[in-house]
Amino acid sequence: MSETIRCLRRPLLRLITSSIDRQYQFTGRRPLYTESTLDLDEYKNVRRNLQTLGKEQSDVFREAVMITLKNETNLVTIVDLRKMLHIVEKNEEDLRLLKAMVERYHQQNNDNDSYTFGPIIMRALHYLNEPHVALEAIKDPKFHSLYNQPTTSAILLDLLYEHGMFKEIRDVYDSLRERPVSKLVISVVAMACYKENSPASLQYALQMWKELCHQSTPMRRTIVTLTALALNQNKPGIALELLAYCHKFDSISVRSAKVMALCDLNEMDKALVDFKQALKHNSHYLADVAIKFTAAVKRLDIAPDEEIREVFDVLKIQRFIYAQTLDAYISNPIDVWKKQKPPQKNTYQLDRRKLPLGRDTSTTRVQLII
Repeated sequence: MSETIRCLRRPLLRLITSSIDRQYQFTGRRPLYTESTLDLDEYKNVRRNLQTLGKEQSDVFREAVMITLKNETNLVTIVDLRKMLHIVEKNEEDLRLLKAMVERYHQQNNDNDSYTFGPIIMRALHYLNEPHVALEAIKDPKFHSLYNQPTTSAILLDLLYEHGMFKEIRDVYDSLRERPVSKLVISVVAMACYKENSPASLQYALQMWKELCHQSTPMRRTIVTLTALALNQNKPGIALELLAYCHKFDSISVRSAKVMALCDLNEMDKALVDFKQALKHNSHYLADVAIKFTAAVKRLDIAPDEEIREVFDVLKIQRFIYAQTLDAYISNPIDVWKKQKPPQKNTYQLDRRKLPLGRDTSTTRVQLII
């Protein structure tokens, strides 16, 4: 029965992976997080709802805002700023108008942190695919308090990651070292270092790791990412040290990375123990294990009749080794499970007196499913 399930699961996985890869090929962008993780899906839903107002009403709204901004004593309301953030389009005029509204709102509420617009602003710029505009906004010192939420930084770094702006990711993280950062931020920085794959990026990642260990253990996905970077930089000893921080070794990524490091270190006795445990507990490996094992067999001149090769042959015959690589595994978008939010009424009713105001809810505690 289990074999039948595995046979059915593999074609489905290939179909899903192929569909995702085609999407990335057409868009040219590969996100690190799913849209639901960053609440981009909710942002898009509000945009779609506001499209029912029609272009004419939206243009009238823009004109009214421009008139308001001409007088320095006029206030930008929460309602108007939220609306503009959900109708803004990818053109110079709209971006300039949004920036002016943000500046005015920030000036008049500089000492009032009752409402956090940072995450919403970053979602809008993420949707518009404007990494440089987003980066310029968060670097502006006068907006320090506006963008100091951990979620804001996570959304920005995800956008920078999609565009391969790895150096900029490190620069942003350097500016955040004195502030609390979310585990979502750490994951992006780790992936940026992994993608750069250089001695300097490994050194940067290890320094970040050293700082994090004094706070809390990072997510398993982050640990595996840094482990993969260490393996790519021919540092299997460091890889094993990093994996020691994983509380459980039953994850396919952790188990595979561990055996890859053991093969690089020529510790085949320990690898054999792991292979036997995999057969006993019906565990699996990623494709890189076969590559590392084959290289070790050739390097150490292990005879075909030795136990470790016989056990490994059984693993292959019984399909305990998947075709997916460790790189593909850690490059898949991370999805985050969130507690179900209570249903909310449309926050953009025409009667503004009924508008429910409140904080951005994107900082809800989440549990990663990896």
